[in-house]
Amino acid sequence: MSNGSTAIYVGGGVLGLMLLTLMSRKASPAAQDDTLAPDEDVPDEEIDAHYGAVGFAPGDVLTRHFDTSARHGSLYQLRRGDIVLGDGLKSLTWRALHSAAIDAAIDDPESFARETDRKIAYARLLCAGNEDKLTTDLHPKAFRDDQGRGLAVKDHPVVWMPLLDLDALALGIVMPAQWEDGTSTVYMPPEVRAILEIAP
Repeated sequence: MSNGSTAIYVGGGVLGLMLLTLMSRKASPAAQDDTLAPDEDVPDEEIDAHYGAVGFAPGDVLTRHFDTSARHGSLYQLRRGDIVLGDGLKSLTWRALHSAAIDAAIDDPESFARETDRKIAYARLLCAGNEDKLTTDLHPKAFRDDQGRGLAVKDHPVVWMPLLDLDALALGIVMPAQWEDGTSTVYMPPEVRAILEIAP
């Protein structure tokens, strides 16, 4: 094999690795170890700067869907200490239900979000909306779906927090709504799926 051919193969391999790295950074901002602080009042500029550093353009469609408080209907990067069930600010399901209860004008959002059956119902939606982030390699007490899979919290993935139907929630029912295209809000918004080339 000539030196010219070798150089072409090596150059092509390096280019391929660079493209794979860029694609993985765009698809998974959690690949970075510097997760945002658990502060609900992180300024938009800081969010733009953080996600911009891991492959998202500041102010683009994807960045606008990120939220640092894990509210329902947002993209959220898991942080150290996050759990799926449980109560309070470490619990993904509690935070999502709490934010949805506020949006639905429920009188006592803290108590509403604390109800175990509601948290389990939301955890099922969370797993369904993030199938590509599920694993069977979990802590013994971690939440698992019917197939024994759960979120790989320790990997700090970016997850979609399914948007809830507020009319149903006001009746105590935890269920998704529908996007304008008829797809379920268990999945990311249509414009986000289009950018990431994900089918519902």
